[in-house]
Amino acid sequence: MEKIVIIGGGIAGVAAKTYNRDAMLVEKSELMTVFPRLIDVASGMDQKFAVIKRNADVYDEVMDIDFKNRKVITKKRKIGYDKLIVALGKSQNYSFLKGKQYIYPMAQLSDAIKLRDSIKNAKILQ
Repeated sequence: MEKIVIIGGGIAGVAAKTYNRDAMLVEKSELMTVFPRLIDVASGMDQKFAVIKRNADVYDEVMDIDFKNRKVITKKRKIGYDKLIVALGKSQNYSFLKGKQYIYPMAQLSDAIKLRDSIKNAKILQ
């Protein structure tokens, strides 16, 4: 049987695990941010609303990948694989946009809290 390893337990990694039930999901954090809920946190909901427990097979940080020998190297072990799925998330780049200093990205929980605090401290113009 082929050994499939999935690195990253975000939505893409979890989806890959759904289609490859025998795969090993490797993720460093036990908690996952539900990104569509960040706007609810920004509008005043408790931040716990946007965080859920993740179900990974291995909780460990990936340090390197040895592609030649087909091994994922984590802080605690080396994990061999036949197939590797890399699902390490996304990034946002606003540097090219005019007015970028006024953009509030919604990439993580701290972004939602920053926006919520900015709204609370904003002066309302009449």
